[in-house]
Amino acid sequence: MKTPRGQNSLGQVLRAQVSRGQVLRAQVSRGQVLRAQVSRGRAPCGQVSLEYLMLTAAMLLILLVLVIVFMGQYAQQGIVVQQRTAAHSLSVLAGAAQEVWAAGAGAEQKMTVDIPDAADLATSRIAGRTLSLNISGIGDVSRSLPMNVSGQWPLKTGRFYASVYNNGTHVLIRPAGGLVVNITGIYMRIPNGGPANSTRLLISNRANVTYTLAQTLSCPSGTVSCAYDGTNGDLASGAAQTAIVTISSITPGLRAGYLTISAVPAAGSDLPGENITIPISIRVE
Repeated sequence: MKTPRGQNSLGQVLRAQVSRGQVLRAQVSRGQVLRAQVSRGRAPCGQVSLEYLMLTAAMLLILLVLVIVFMGQYAQQGIVVQQRTAAHSLSVLAGAAQEVWAAGAGAEQKMTVDIPDAADLATSRIAGRTLSLNISGIGDVSRSLPMNVSGQWPLKTGRFYASVYNNGTHVLIRPAGGLVVNITGIYMRIPNGGPANSTRLLISNRANVTYTLAQTLSCPSGTVSCAYDGTNGDLASGAAQTAIVTISSITPGLRAGYLTISAVPAAGSDLPGENITIPISIRVE
């Protein structure tokens, strides 16, 4: 039996539409599968953030440990440097002290040494036969000497211009002032009954403050005349004065005396007072 042409065409159209629907459903299914695969390959956003924070925290912790270790090593090296600086400065001062002691009363040396920043100057000392610097974190760094010493450390750490001076009984170690005398001792040979002998001194103030001078002459025994014309009073910064010691004698032999020059700096200065002793030796022949 033959199907009418119109019915056959309608069936073909229906079958084509069904086929298209199946294709569309297949495409939809494939899209869902792809989305599911993408979803399975992607971690939740919150989980990624947490893992990132944990990684960052771990890196910061490692960095902190390294910084602490480095700072500890740096601090230890700093302490060693402070100790070595203190030991070197004490050695320089001790060497100068032995030299001026061997040279006799009136001998002096001036030098620059470094006081470590970690030094506690309030508990450091120059006394007896010991020089010591108390270094924070270490304790006392000291140097023993074969003679008596006395004096004072500067008020501040850092570079220190020091005076090392033999006063006849001790070696004085202290900040160097600016008062300078051009000689450290006076020696005269005088003919018995002959003319007087004289020595000229130049006293200079190289400090940045005024000094008030007080000068005293202790004459050797057995002299006929003994005079000193130095002027007491203020000696301004940068100024100088000339003074003359004149001695005559008729007593044969070797005689000794001394000249003392004391200087007090102007009020408010951190310089110490100066007390310079110049030994005098005369030989009458």
